Amino acid sequence: TVHVGIAHTRWATHGAPSDINCHPHRSGDQNEFVVVHNGIITNYKDIKQFLEAKGNKFESDTDTEVIAKLVKHIRSQNPKDSFRQLVEKTIAQLEGAFACVFKSTLFPGECVATRRGSPLLVGIKAESALESDHIPVQYSADEDPSHPRHGTDIDGSPAPRKKTSAMFRMDPDHTEEIRVSDEDSVEYFFASDASAIIEHTNRVIFLEDDDVAACKQGVLSIHRMVREGSAPDISREITTLKMEIQQIMKGNFSSFMQKEIFEQ
Repeated sequence: TVHVGIAHTRWATHGAPSDINCHPHRSGDQNEFVVVHNGIITNYKDIKQFLEAKGNKFESDTDTEVIAKLVKHIRSQNPKDSFRQLVEKTIAQLEGAFACVFKSTLFPGECVATRRGSPLLVGIKAESALESDHIPVQYSADEDPSHPRHGTDIDGSPAPRKKTSAMFRMDPDHTEEIRVSDEDSVEYFFASDASAIIEHTNRVIFLEDDDVAACKQGVLSIHRMVREGSAPDISREITTLKMEIQQIMKGNFSSFMQKEIFEQ
């Protein structure tokens, strides 16, 4: 049995605190895609204008809603793409800071999370011991892995972007994922801070900018597209937190206010 749930306890940074502006936000009446988001999308007005011209109706005053509607639009242009591929193409169009978790009725039992500029970690709680203390990163291939494709533009780009180049390749070994046996159970927790999940597990993976974590039928894998000038690690370490809850929440700061100031 697979269950996926997402929630966000903070109000939107755009629009008044209200039920209509709180998360998750959806792609439309059918809830094909829903997303929770921590951060600010700086080019959301351009994306919103593009999507409105395509006939999309917006329910909220938030920047987050454009993400849900954009991934639905990209799905209409790329109906054979996986959930993860759709998210990768969506974040290629976003500017600003974000940590997002996606769900979709089109991909039951799946969850995709990604970040850029805003923190995001994955907590892992498994009945059995994990076979490794790290998870290798997979690099997204575009059709033929032997022919890297440069650029991240997609059909119907909502707004002009700075020129970037991206190289896609697939690691030769396709086993870079966390998998448990059929009789074992596993839970994954996506959160912005360890204090949110420490009561459930002390084993976490800290995602890097532009990492895309995909969870499908209890299997977790981490992917990314190499951008110009980036030098990503080849794996993400599964860290065992040894700190007490109070230490994790406040760290070495004298107060939560001081922590908030230094984390901005």
